[in-house]
Amino acid sequence: MAHPSRLHGSPMMLRSAAILAMLSGAGLVLAQWAQPAELAASIERFRLHLQHADLDGIMALWTDDAKEISPGEVLGRREIRNSIAKSLHEGVADFREENKELFPGDGIAVETSRGIALDINGDTVAVVRYMTLWKKVDGRWRILREIGIPVRQAKAGSEH
Repeated sequence: MAHPSRLHGSPMMLRSAAILAMLSGAGLVLAQWAQPAELAASIERFRLHLQHADLDGIMALWTDDAKEISPGEVLGRREIRNSIAKSLHEGVADFREENKELFPGDGIAVETSRGIALDINGDTVAVVRYMTLWKKVDGRWRILREIGIPVRQAKAGSEH
């Protein structure tokens, strides 16, 4: 996930980018392969936790040794949690993905996407380019590594 302290732009964009990394994994579309049912279930759980601002539920989708990589910083699980909490507090409520690709393997999958963080009104908060490494742990798909690079911040008053 792209996290606030490492990204350029306003604090809102920076904090919002944090949640986009997780969000980028939440709407996987496979590039020529059928999406594993278990991965689809994890994605649906994530979306519900996000819409209810359930930080514990969101963090359950990250592995214990998860890392977030963005310009100038590598975050561990505690820092990821703090960054997502700030994004939720500042109003990130949903997301959408574009240009999604999934490259599945045996118990691991790599996803790339362009994530758009949205506020409660559906307005764009931030746009971030992501690469997410999913790992199947104890029968569930979880985020092991994520790289987030900010693309742009939405201008005040702009929509989608």
